[in-house]
Amino acid sequence: MVYAASLQKKIKILYVKDKNETESALKSPFWYPMIFCRKLNPADTYIQSCDSFSEGREEILKWLKNDL
Repeated sequence: MVYAASLQKKIKILYVKDKNETESALKSPFWYPMIFCRKLNPADTYIQSCDSFSEGREEILKWLKNDL
């Protein structure tokens, strides 16, 4: 993910929020690489939180349908 950001690739990050995570506003234990990707490639890094895996799956399917 970080390597792709360093190559200025388009990145869409979807993740399920962890209610117990307090380290970051993203509510994810993987907040650091996500923020780092955004810093490396702010124009093409999109980060979206989801409340469940099924919501994430639906968002991915919508994105794939719209991007084709």
